[in-house]
This record gives sequence, C-alpha cells and structure tokens, in this order.
Amino acid sequence: MSKIVYINRDAEIAAILPKSYRTRWTATRKAVVVEAIERGVLRVEEAMERYRLSLAELRSWTSEWGGQQPRERRAGRS
Repeated sequence: MSKIVYINRDAEIAAILPKSYRTRWTATRKAVVVEAIERGVLRVEEAMERYRLSLAELRSWTSEWGGQQPRERRAGRS
C-alpha cells in the first residue's frame, strides 16, 4: 500500500528562505523569496529589512520570477 504524503508548501518555503542578506543571490534564492512574499509567508517590509533590499530590487525579482513554478525558475542569470 502506498503512502500519500502531504507537503505544506508554506512551511517548506519558510524553511528554505535564506537566513540573512549575506548570501549569493542565485535565481533560485530570489525566486524563493518572491514565492514567500506571494504566499504571505514573508511580508515585503520584512524581506526588505532582512535581506537589505530596495523596493525596486524586489519588484524586479517579482517581475522576473513571480508566479512561476519551481521548474520554470531556472534562469540564465542570477
């Protein structure tokens, strides 16, 4: 008999968020921050403070990676 495993995506996103601003901002990490904001796991103000980002920078990330599925997040630049 197979098991069905339910994953709480919000908890998963919260667990993989970068811990501080001192990180190499890959496309995947940017996309995780955008998804956390879109899902309400992280507020815009909190993201700006935690990662020392400007609103313009967050908006550029959102326009590039917002609303995409994880497999679509592979970008040529980070």
